[in-house]
Amino acid sequence: MKTSEADVELMRIFNFTAADLEANRVGHITEQQSSRLHKLINNEILFNSIFIGALLIIAWFIVIKIMSVVPPNYDKLIMIIMVMGVIPTLLSVSYLAYKKIQIITDIKNEHVDVAQGIAKSWTVKNYSYVAVSDKKLDLGLNLNRQLEVYLWTLPKETQFRVYYVSKSKKVVVMEIINS
Repeated sequence: MKTSEADVELMRIFNFTAADLEANRVGHITEQQSSRLHKLINNEILFNSIFIGALLIIAWFIVIKIMSVVPPNYDKLIMIIMVMGVIPTLLSVSYLAYKKIQIITDIKNEHVDVAQGIAKSWTVKNYSYVAVSDKKLDLGLNLNRQLEVYLWTLPKETQFRVYYVSKSKKVVVMEIINS
């Protein structure tokens, strides 16, 4: 199958090679894609850790300020504020660990799934998604802006084949289906 100009642009956006695409077409993930998935989840963990760390610093600053102005008999208030900071942090860290486990499981399975149809992409809180055939798939951090601009240049009825890993629903490759 010859690579079209459209495929070259998708190759640039998703950073994959013709060999990656061929492996995905037969349902396998390549070493390079496994490495990219690890980097992707590590970047997401780093991004979220920085955000969580900033929130914790602000929360501790508020607790310290409150402790300096409230009388000593307000220990319960201070404990509530501290717990309110710990619970969201634990939930966030647990969610990030869950996402990392999903990626590790996907990579161990060495398998990709396929969805086919018209693609729509969007961004929510710096994370990007694409919908194809009623499947919401994860593009990762900020990839959507490049993809969205590219999709605008194509006819609305353009059909795509999207290869993704099953547990985390992370997209590894997209290709245009030549009709």
